Amino acid sequence: MEATTDSIRARPGVRFGAASPTLLLAAAVLFLVSALIQQQASRQGWDLFSSQMAEEAPGADPLEQFAAINRLIGAATGLKVLGILAMAAGVPALPRAAGRRKAAVAGSVAAFLAAGAFAAWAIRALVTGTSGTQTIMAESPFPERMLLLLSLAGLVAAAISWRGSSLPATFACVFLLGSTVLGDFTAAILLAPLLAMFAGDGFFPWNEMVVIASTAAAGLSMLFAVGSLVRRARVAR
Repeated sequence: MEATTDSIRARPGVRFGAASPTLLLAAAVLFLVSALIQQQASRQGWDLFSSQMAEEAPGADPLEQFAAINRLIGAATGLKVLGILAMAAGVPALPRAAGRRKAAVAGSVAAFLAAGAFAAWAIRALVTGTSGTQTIMAESPFPERMLLLLSLAGLVAAAISWRGSSLPATFACVFLLGSTVLGDFTAAILLAPLLAMFAGDGFFPWNEMVVIASTAAAGLSMLFAVGSLVRRARVAR
């Protein structure tokens, strides 16, 4: 009877463990592709920024360039949202999360909240880049501040809740903080004065550097998680 009970208890873990690598791999790919698209937005931002600093006439309409940059940022942020959702679905499915189900699910809920904040930013960027119209977040600072708080709190809560289920997922959440107000702070206060000897409104390119590096690091962290699961599965055989 005891062996039967143990086998029944083990089945959910085996089933979840089989589904989890696919979800975590999807999160890794989404984060890495997001970083690549963000790099394209950064490159275009650098071109526009350089022409403005040199007081040269840009090769294209600046408004159209801003629109294209916004569309790229919106697409990159949308992929990041999907990556966070895949991670939130995959972590509770890990074998290590079987004994920490409540904490793993709580982390996923927090990640869903952070994903919602990033989704709002993605929609704003896509709407601005496609139609040129401003969203409600541009008209009032309150929604923007709430999203900043939600993304920051959600990622921190997810990192804390998942520390016993998946350290790579915890590190991925920490890396993704570079896409929040902490990344803006790092770009404006540290990178801009250090690398370009200026600060203020012109830190957009440096902000993109932080977002690209942190998003790519989150993707690599998820790849490490998948690799660990595959190695454990081979050893178990």
